[in-house]
Amino acid sequence: MSALDRLYQPAYVGENRCFPCTTVNLGVALVLSTGLVLVVGGVLVPMAGLVVSIAVIHFRGYLVPGTPELTKRYLPDSVLRSFDKTPTTPASAAGNDGDGVDVERLLVAADALEPREDGSDLRLTGAFRDAWHERIGTRRSTAIDESHLANALGIPENAETRVMPDGDAFVATTATTLIAQWPSRTAALADVTAADVLDERLSGWERFEPARRADVLAALRIFLDRCPTCEGAIDTSEGHVSSCCRSFQVLTFSCTECGSRLYEMDLDRFEATAAE
Repeated sequence: MSALDRLYQPAYVGENRCFPCTTVNLGVALVLSTGLVLVVGGVLVPMAGLVVSIAVIHFRGYLVPGTPELTKRYLPDSVLRSFDKTPTTPASAAGNDGDGVDVERLLVAADALEPREDGSDLRLTGAFRDAWHERIGTRRSTAIDESHLANALGIPENAETRVMPDGDAFVATTATTLIAQWPSRTAALADVTAADVLDERLSGWERFEPARRADVLAALRIFLDRCPTCEGAIDTSEGHVSSCCRSFQVLTFSCTECGSRLYEMDLDRFEATAAE
């Protein structure tokens, strides 16, 4: 076994890399290198130390032993969420988007949602549901990719916001911010087709920013009555998920037949948003 093989820890690198831990360790490496500049009085040794530190972080996942436990204990949860690939909870799930717009009221005005007979909740209107399922049917055999999602969010070419695959899922991000997250290709199919219908029915949809479109589409996805991929029933389940640095409760909307996840909600984040 080579030295690199002994150094390499697959549990903490690649797809399993924890960005809060990586960020903390890069900060530690920079501080140590700066300290060496003051002690040694030159830049050669500090630069060599920085290169070695970055190599260790690259292959091992962290420089300081016990980083996951330290990060979980001392970094605020809000900071961990900003880096984490945890389920996003759009502000629309609490009623408003990031600009304070009532998304549910907007969708009611667009004749996409309506109150149930007993007034306990909202549901898709018959006309919107039929139009949505018709679009899903015509797109079901299409392989949804990043370009379809970028178009659904109105992201122009060469924009800062990019849609990228993440295993069987997709994410839309800027350099620093997670804009949208699709936990499966089924969820992506739902949003691409919903965007087509909204483009015809919601006044001003073409002027919505990508983040607002993502909130509206995610809110609509919760109201689907059957799976876009296999037409199976949609069920909800609550579970406890642990990442390297934190643990959280997740509410998942998924198909009972094919298992595709349509939506995942970080309950802790949702409750915090709703309380604001």
